[in-house]
Amino acid sequence: RSLRFEHGRGLDGRLLGRYVGHAPGELQDIFEDMLLLKRAPLTHDTMVRRNCFAKVGGFDTQLRVATDHDMWLRVSARCQVAFIDATVAAYRQHDSQLSNQSRLRGEYVRDLDYILDKVALDLPPARRTAQVSGAMARARALVDIHRACHLFLAEGRERGISHFRQTLNSGELLPADSPQVSSIVISYAVAADAADA
Repeated sequence: RSLRFEHGRGLDGRLLGRYVGHAPGELQDIFEDMLLLKRAPLTHDTMVRRNCFAKVGGFDTQLRVATDHDMWLRVSARCQVAFIDATVAAYRQHDSQLSNQSRLRGEYVRDLDYILDKVALDLPPARRTAQVSGAMARARALVDIHRACHLFLAEGRERGISHFRQTLNSGELLPADSPQVSSIVISYAVAADAADA
């Protein structure tokens, strides 16, 4: 887990190290949560066994952004994941970070499409279930929300709203997906605001 802080505001005191040792972690299956953008492990607060990297491969150099999302999606599809309740790193957020810029340029949408296509082709047999198939459809609809937001900013209000309505009317998203939809819309608003500043 990371402590996030904004650029220029700093931390409220030092982030002190803490020996975790062999603290029991809570084993969780986060694959579907990762598909649906509900979890976002960060590279600097994650440890991975070498044999897991041997199963899933390294970071995908074809991606411009979302490399960490791609990696943890592949890890969660094939390896066990445990969480330790301790803050182990600090993460600075700022207006000019790559994720904001990539949203405005459409790179985020392109990379998420690529990631989902790749996951669908390389899904382990144990993950080929009706439930995962439904989650994949919902994940693609969430990417379409990203696409609608990008279209709204890049090509005009009418095109973006039309695509947004089409996605919401498709029936793929569930009421439980509304926090992710809100989060996506807010992330594009923040990106646009940062670009205007």
